[in-house]
Amino acid sequence: MKKRNFTILLVLISFLLSCNKKNIAKKENNNQQNYKLVKQDSISIARPVLMFEEERNNNFLFFNPTSFEVIIFNNNTKKISSFNKFGQGAEEYPLLRKGSIKFLNDSIIGIGLMKKIKKYNFNGEYKGEISLNSIKGYAPIPGFHIFKDSILIIQTPYVGNPYKREFYKSTKSFLLIKNLNTNNEFREVKYFVINKDNLSNNEFHYNNIKAYPYYTTKNAYCFTNSNANHVYTFNIDSLKITDITPLHLKNYQRLKIKYTEGYSPDKHILNLYRDSSIWAIFKSKTKNYVFYNKGYTLQEITKFKKEHANFPVSETPKHRYYINCFSKNEIIDIKVPISLGVPFFADKDDTIYIRKYPTENSDLKGNTVIYVCKISKNENK
Repeated sequence: MKKRNFTILLVLISFLLSCNKKNIAKKENNNQQNYKLVKQDSISIARPVLMFEEERNNNFLFFNPTSFEVIIFNNNTKKISSFNKFGQGAEEYPLLRKGSIKFLNDSIIGIGLMKKIKKYNFNGEYKGEISLNSIKGYAPIPGFHIFKDSILIIQTPYVGNPYKREFYKSTKSFLLIKNLNTNNEFREVKYFVINKDNLSNNEFHYNNIKAYPYYTTKNAYCFTNSNANHVYTFNIDSLKITDITPLHLKNYQRLKIKYTEGYSPDKHILNLYRDSSIWAIFKSKTKNYVFYNKGYTLQEITKFKKEHANFPVSETPKHRYYINCFSKNEIIDIKVPISLGVPFFADKDDTIYIRKYPTENSDLKGNTVIYVCKISKNENK
């Protein structure tokens, strides 16, 4: 009799859990339908095809990937500061890359180069450089931030071949930390991301291995792993991971690659469009925002390649962007209409900024148009 009662209890628990999962899924589906992006205003900046880097004190930092001009747009006054120091001189920068241009403080911009960060004020006056002795490789330094005016943290790339099993058998250092007062450099977060549970197993690995910078506070550097499972908070004072927050991205699908496939340039390019990626993550007063894209199927991207002779140089498919907004009580996942464009920033007051696709000649030659949006309940549902 006891055994029978225990069996009935297990069945009942299983049924309740199943109902609970269905209710959660139903709630997320309803949220998908009950919310939409509403355009409230637009901004026109008298510079073409700008790429956003970051925001600080209502200053938006952009750059032009063709002319290598750096642009600071003040969202309050609508005024522009800009400079162009492109060149090979000692006080110039030879290139600009996405992710390697950051605010170092309220008045200084840092441009990451090979093993150094050059500093400029908003008028382009050269203010010296920060040298880094522990950086390996020849790519520009990405993902850096200065804390308390003296602690520089840099997101460093992994060394090795991720297409081989051996890559996942050893831990990799993730963050380089430099004390600007003592010039001491050391590495931390050696265990982060590289393990079988997150990135690979005996049969496959994920397409891109990288961490995405999240938001920074006075004493914390936050980021998420490339499998989009969690957000990690790295405390500057304790030099430890102090918080791990799960992410729930409904349309985020990591592309799994079998080790037997090996590496080929053609497949690698196709896989870049088959894979989901996180593009930006922000924190408002009460919510978190994740901007990401849903990948294309192999059939979809293969068809696009056949129909567009200039793929992937000048003809590429538009990314299918989503905005995931989550708080303690709710998760919302909204598709961004292609007519709006590319989401790039969410502020403390839950305003979302979306850059219009440059489809007209005026956009390509003269202006960058930004739509100012809010997430609103759909009254029709």
